[in-house]
Amino acid sequence: MASNNSRDDQQYTSKHHDNQLKQDLFQNVLTEPNWEKVVEIHKNNPAAFKTKITSSGHTALHLAISESRKRIVGRLVDIAKCYNNDDVVEDSNNISEAKEILEFANDKGLTPLHVAAATGSMKMCRYIIAVDKSLVLVRDKKGETPLFRAVHYGRKKAFLYLHSVVFEADDRNHDDVDRKYCWRDDDQTILHNAIIRENFDLAFQIIHLYRELVNLVDKGGDTPIHKLARKPAAFASGSSLRGRDKIVYNCISVKELKFKAVEDPTEEAKDKTNLNPSQNKLEHAEKEGAYVDVENHIEGNRSGSDTDQKRQYFLPFSNLKSCFRKLVCTVTPVVLGYRQMSIRKIQKEKKKHVWAVQVLDELLKHATMYDGRERLRASQLQKSVTKNFDDSSDDDQDRSRENSDEEYFDDDISESSKSSEQPICTNVSGQELECSKKERRETAVLLAAKYGIAEMVEKILQKFPVSIYDKDKLSSKNIVLVAVENRNLQVYKLLINKYPRKHVVFQKVDKKDNTALHYAAMYDQDHVKPWPVPGAALQMQWEIKWHEFVENTMPPRLYLRTNKDGETPREMFSHTHKGLVKAGGDWLTSTATSCSVVATLIATVAFASSTTVPGGTDNKTNKPTLGRTPTFELFAIATVAFASSTTVPGGTDNKTNKPTLGRTPTFELFAILSLIALCFSVTSLIMFLAILTSRHQEKDFGKELPRKILLGLTSLFLSIAAMLVTFCAGHFLVFEDNIKYAAFPVYAVTLLPLCLFAAAQFPLYFDLVLATFWSPF
Repeated sequence: MASNNSRDDQQYTSKHHDNQLKQDLFQNVLTEPNWEKVVEIHKNNPAAFKTKITSSGHTALHLAISESRKRIVGRLVDIAKCYNNDDVVEDSNNISEAKEILEFANDKGLTPLHVAAATGSMKMCRYIIAVDKSLVLVRDKKGETPLFRAVHYGRKKAFLYLHSVVFEADDRNHDDVDRKYCWRDDDQTILHNAIIRENFDLAFQIIHLYRELVNLVDKGGDTPIHKLARKPAAFASGSSLRGRDKIVYNCISVKELKFKAVEDPTEEAKDKTNLNPSQNKLEHAEKEGAYVDVENHIEGNRSGSDTDQKRQYFLPFSNLKSCFRKLVCTVTPVVLGYRQMSIRKIQKEKKKHVWAVQVLDELLKHATMYDGRERLRASQLQKSVTKNFDDSSDDDQDRSRENSDEEYFDDDISESSKSSEQPICTNVSGQELECSKKERRETAVLLAAKYGIAEMVEKILQKFPVSIYDKDKLSSKNIVLVAVENRNLQVYKLLINKYPRKHVVFQKVDKKDNTALHYAAMYDQDHVKPWPVPGAALQMQWEIKWHEFVENTMPPRLYLRTNKDGETPREMFSHTHKGLVKAGGDWLTSTATSCSVVATLIATVAFASSTTVPGGTDNKTNKPTLGRTPTFELFAIATVAFASSTTVPGGTDNKTNKPTLGRTPTFELFAILSLIALCFSVTSLIMFLAILTSRHQEKDFGKELPRKILLGLTSLFLSIAAMLVTFCAGHFLVFEDNIKYAAFPVYAVTLLPLCLFAAAQFPLYFDLVLATFWSPF
């Protein structure tokens, strides 16, 4: 009995001690940070290394690494190396005990090295790996190694360092090592992940270091090329830049990626310190994202002769065209009013576009999509696959990322897909393997055509001409049908320019006998990509232009061909566009109704007669007799605003019945603009009435209705402007002596409503002009 009580007391004391330790760590790490005290606690109590102080199971070491406290991490690792059987022995350096401490993971299986790799700090990675290099082989609960985590967060330097450690950490065959730790449990490789996260500079390095990953598929059946084909925003064809942004985009130069095998990135960092100051400054500017032209940069040659150095020094100035281009590209963004931050944003986008194309080129260089072999998943990779490295001495430019506020413990949203039933395929050796249905259904070129990546379609067709005959296994749609269905104009233009109209690829049908014309006629608001024009009416106009464009590129015998439902392309167009026709008609009706009210008011004012001068005019001076009274001034301002062009300011001569002010420039301006306001207001009113009485048929949206509303809006804008200028001219005639010097500032303020109206309506007006008189078809 006494022994049981003693055991219970010991358990109670131990539990109380653990709670007190957890409370002390929590207070000194999170509540009132005191890292010196934290180090002291770990030095006095080895259990602190395995004490979880957060709900996610993070230890103090995990949190110190996530906050990039390098000095504290180094001291904690040194303390861990000094423990031997829970006693501090300064000279023992017990590696096995330290390894056990540093393998301690949180609730998600993340060790301190996983967190250090995610932060990208090579210094903290070196602290931990110095204890035992096998720590780089530990996986978390998703099967991710620290190498994978470094790629996931885009830490290129940390990845290259861990890559070099992997070879030393495992004493087995390197053919196993450099692939085994490059994927996680769902067969997603580091190359898949780098492309999904759009870390293209890192993906470029991975392709050169792990070329076998190019043709591996994940559990969803996607190769890295498939992942890239789902990234339309990574290419220039998917860019939404317009206007001034496009001009600045074309002025920015981006240095292409270069592969350089770096076993230890610290050596690369040392080499940078030996660069000449101008080059060092340039690289620093690019690393910070500054607007610099690195395309024409000439690197110094320290080992070359004086002649070579002089030639390199004067080379930029020997090419006047290059210098002029550089000057224009530098000045243009400043002239357009762009700030440095805006330029960096556009530069970042162009860098992504250029690097994505480079990654695509490298992927296609090593792809084996049409060699008759089924794609293997990472876990099914055979040892017979060989490696082939190319040596290169080209320099590489690293890219810095700002992730100081990023949490490295949480799961990130990544692209993943679940596979259901898997068909059976065979590899080269005849062994049966599971192969994804998705991989067999959609090829990379079909995905690129679906998402409108013209650059990828063009390069795949150049590399593998046979890919033009690829079909979707589910619906039998080929590349032409996919491009037309998804309204990808650039891809379709590429195809019609590359192949003749009589080519069999344009005459193919799907399983329902739908031709390309049928797909051009189909419209589903929930699944069809909208055209870059606002409003249902303009969408309908471009749908008509699109159908006519496809129709003109197809053999005539397809015009009346029916599908299995017995519908011709024209019948399908009418059937599927009923909703869009109704929406476009409603939009035109509401717009015409609103604008016709304004046009009617202006036309009414033009026929009004409210500007007759009260009290008459002086026979000698022809000026208003009540012109200096406040009441008359108020009356004049109110009535001239609704004045008529038929009433003559200043009256008429009693003998000749001609205007007394008829020969003054102001009066002539008043007379001409009043007539212009009348004519344009009536014109706009007629156009809007024509729209209201229209039957709103499909064919009317092609040219008739858009041109009517465009003419009506143009006439309305001109009539409003003419009416306001007429008001200013008439008012000046009445109060010429009173506001002689203040007239122009007052009238400038008077025109402010016109400016506000124009600012609200001109975007729609310009879209109407572009959609009506210009189209990309």
